[in-house]
Amino acid sequence: MKPIASLVAAALALFAGGCGVPLQPAPSKSFFMLNVPPDTVPIAIDGVSDACVFLRSVSVRPQFSGAALVYRTSELTYEKDYYNEFLSAPDQQIGDIVAEWLRFGGVRVCGGSFGEGTQRLIFEPHLEALYADFRTPSAPAAYARMWFVLTHYDPSCGCSAIVLDETFEAVAPLPARPTTEAVVGAMSQALHEVLTQLGASLQEVIQ
Repeated sequence: MKPIASLVAAALALFAGGCGVPLQPAPSKSFFMLNVPPDTVPIAIDGVSDACVFLRSVSVRPQFSGAALVYRTSELTYEKDYYNEFLSAPDQQIGDIVAEWLRFGGVRVCGGSFGEGTQRLIFEPHLEALYADFRTPSAPAAYARMWFVLTHYDPSCGCSAIVLDETFEAVAPLPARPTTEAVVGAMSQALHEVLTQLGASLQEVIQ
């Protein structure tokens, strides 16, 4: 796979020519999946033994939605790479990743309905940023930031309380001329660190 800079240059060249310039074939698209292996450290839920976690769909900020990889090129500029895309949109992938991560931690993930006496932990993940940062060309990096809200509903009183409302972020370094595979790998690494931070906070608030 060519380095990112070469791919972007090739794409820009398609639009730079004027009349009389022979048309070049468009680069073929490549598709990638995030790879975030779940941790096997159990997450205890003491005191709410009959609770299950209802996982809401992942919300994504508009500039990071869609399948195209996102690169940050300046303080205010983000560019989407439509020749290198996720096989499925980030909300779908991260939703599956978070669900698997919770299950591997021993957390019971609810289905679509609750029993009348079931205590509910409603978990809302929000993807706020996922991109490759090229603002410093000699030291690019992948960046991930997620906001999580966990609400506990108790049917005995019909009341709800927010038990977690936190944002976590992580950076994973990249080589100076990264391949697309390296970019997606670093994004996966950053997301793994975000979930590791989340796990530590969950242990504190739900025990």
